[in-house]
Amino acid sequence: MANVRTATTSALFGTEVSKKLDVRDFIFLLEPDEAPFITLLSKVRKESAKDVAFSWFEDVSIGKWTQINNAGAPYTDATTELVVDDADIFKIADLVKCVATGEVLRVTDVDPTGGAAQHIHVTRAFGTTAAHADAVANNAYLVRIGQSMAEGYTVGEQLVTTKAKKDNYIQIFSRPVQLTETADAIATYGGKRRAFERKKVMMDIKRDIEAQFLFGEPKLDATGPKYATGGLKYFMGSTSPALNAAGALHKDDFDGWLRDAMAYGSSTKFLFCSPLILSYINAWAEGYVYADPGSLKTWGVKFTTYTSPFGQINFILNRNFLGPYAGEALLVDIKDVVYRYLEGLDLTMKTDLQPKNAHYLLDEIAGHIGMELHNPLDQARIYGVS
Repeated sequence: MANVRTATTSALFGTEVSKKLDVRDFIFLLEPDEAPFITLLSKVRKESAKDVAFSWFEDVSIGKWTQINNAGAPYTDATTELVVDDADIFKIADLVKCVATGEVLRVTDVDPTGGAAQHIHVTRAFGTTAAHADAVANNAYLVRIGQSMAEGYTVGEQLVTTKAKKDNYIQIFSRPVQLTETADAIATYGGKRRAFERKKVMMDIKRDIEAQFLFGEPKLDATGPKYATGGLKYFMGSTSPALNAAGALHKDDFDGWLRDAMAYGSSTKFLFCSPLILSYINAWAEGYVYADPGSLKTWGVKFTTYTSPFGQINFILNRNFLGPYAGEALLVDIKDVVYRYLEGLDLTMKTDLQPKNAHYLLDEIAGHIGMELHNPLDQARIYGVS
């Protein structure tokens, strides 16, 4: 200890431990406390599972649209054999309209097994609109509009879609909270350290679950055994309507994508997107986007809403879409998503798991959790934004 022969100044406190530090009695977390997808799911559908493997079946209606698949010259007004992308949607006696010309055709025969050459035979001009020469070109749209049965007809063959079985697994998520009795007893900024760590770990594990629900793939590893649950991108696959922006995101492209993205399912969907994509939308969507002040109270997350002729889209900033995912977004019909948990083992915190002779405290936040996604055509995605 040294003697100082001068007036006491504040600089002296820097060499002493007596100075009381001006430290806010709160510890700030860098990452925001949000897992919007998980938060929304907790408001919608939640079902228990009886096993670590669970399944569901999907079905769709028979398609109504196809296109001409003729790389050569357009069909003439006398052509009655038309090669199409998908002949399997037609039956004999179906009426088909050529959108480009307005002509109605009646199907007289179907060959759905020819691969790229699958075709239908038709009666041309089965209506008031005449057949047009050189007008039924490649990629022209045909839409099935009904049937025209002959009087005294015999009931034809049944045409149904097959049901598709989908499988997924329950995944075990676990995060410990461990500190010594000594550390727990020490007074710290931000209140009791154990309570702070519990809150932080709960937030972290919810983000883990959300990331898995977005990007995960299903897996059963018999060694262990261990399981992983598949997420939205996996079950959407190549079926869901997709927009490859290949650079900037433009409003015309976005609206064109919405026409397909909103063709099925609910009229209101949620777009989980990156800050990059949201910045583009904010730039060109002035007058189309508004904030719903009641949304936070209703759903537990804050979003802005875009009203289009095809339906309502709620934009939610999701920070899982950063780094290599910064150019992506997923449009989700929440009614098609089910949060699954093994019965009795939903996400919960168990406390004081330490042995009786241990001088540390051990808690665990864990859950046996999985996800279902129904009807990929109800969902859609954006990628390639830069």
